[in-house]
Amino acid sequence: MLTHYRVKTGDSLSKIARDYGLSLPSLLALNPQIRNPHIIQVDDVIHLPSLYTSSLSSNRDDLDIIARTIFGEARGESELGQIGVGWVIINRVGEKTWYGRTVKEVCLKPWQFSCWNPNDANNSIIKSVEEGNTLFNQCRENAKKVLTASVPDPTGGATHYHANYIARPTWTRGATFTVQIGKHLFYKNVD
Repeated sequence: MLTHYRVKTGDSLSKIARDYGLSLPSLLALNPQIRNPHIIQVDDVIHLPSLYTSSLSSNRDDLDIIARTIFGEARGESELGQIGVGWVIINRVGEKTWYGRTVKEVCLKPWQFSCWNPNDANNSIIKSVEEGNTLFNQCRENAKKVLTASVPDPTGGATHYHANYIARPTWTRGATFTVQIGKHLFYKNVD
């Protein structure tokens, strides 16, 4: 989950990162809208992890839902690919649009992440997988990294992705391709 900070006189990105216990790269990863990290202006909005993201005990539901989504969507991908899927979720939460305003709303929104679709083969798998499963544990660790913003966004602010082995979806028309990680193609500016 993200919260927002409004830049005040005397602020710099380094100072904001230090004040909130973040590294500068992590802060920049949360703020793909910042083109030049040396130039911010009073009243600019900076995205920060919510105060509770550093305390995962109060964020267990978000952690579980992101981990299950990563497991369903990218368990066969590299660590970076799994982190990319996690960041797509966080980027959608940050948009606060029809995607949803929380991790749960974003992940469970019908027809957005196929593993949650009732007719998808992965649906029963993600609901029944338990801690102790090696791949699921890896997905949980990567979900923690994303939720705490301890890893930068490798997707360049993407809010969507699709597998490279399917026909290009219609929603990609007019969207900005950002990167390919493993078998996933990532996009932002999707209408």
